[in-house]
Amino acid sequence: MSHLSEELCISPSSATSLVDNLTRSGQIERINHPEDRRVVHIQLTPKGTETLANGIKSVKSHLALIFAQLNETEQTQLIHILEKLTRLYE
Repeated sequence: MSHLSEELCISPSSATSLVDNLTRSGQIERINHPEDRRVVHIQLTPKGTETLANGIKSVKSHLALIFAQLNETEQTQLIHILEKLTRLYE
């Protein structure tokens, strides 16, 4: 949970709650490490994979609608800004 909480920038208790909720809803499953009880891996279930794919499809659709409102110059500028922000964040 500590690794997940760091990656998501949330508290360990929030990560545990998130994993608990996703497990209950059948989106992910916990996989215990065979040699170290402290290590728990999480994995998407087929239901979780489908939910993720649908979410990505929905985001792409919404972004296409937003980008359609920008002209080509504005789209290029936005891409450059997002690339710069990505480099700065890394």
